Amino acid sequence: MNCLFGYVADFEFAAADLFKRLELTSPGFVLWLGEHEIVGEFVIMTQLGFFTWEGDHYRIAIPDPLTLEQVQSAALRYMASKDNEYFLHPETLLRTMPIGDARRALQRKEAARIASREVQEGDEPKVIDFAAAKAKRAAAAGSLPISP
Repeated sequence: MNCLFGYVADFEFAAADLFKRLELTSPGFVLWLGEHEIVGEFVIMTQLGFFTWEGDHYRIAIPDPLTLEQVQSAALRYMASKDNEYFLHPETLLRTMPIGDARRALQRKEAARIASREVQEGDEPKVIDFAAAKAKRAAAAGSLPISP
């Protein structure tokens, strides 16, 4: 833990929390700046290169070796985001988007991940013939579907 002007950064806890979220919600998750207690650490880790912006999301990265001065500078940039009422504004140091847009982007990534996995496994995308399925169910039930 490090302390800078009364702010205690717990990078170990934040990193564990972020990895746990990724494990539970592959391919990613939405980090809402107004809710999460790890936002400050995320801002600083982003400033240090542990996360990089790629298209419409942050991606985990391995930064070059860090110096104490780089860590202090990142923390000072975050502390400098505070306003006259001493509220920190992480959004000034991050790329953000409305939460609805973030959720839709995550849904698109999940759909692409599933489609990619199906193609990689050699499966053709599944197309359901609803008329044939309905006829099969009707035949099994002893009735016939009637169409106009």
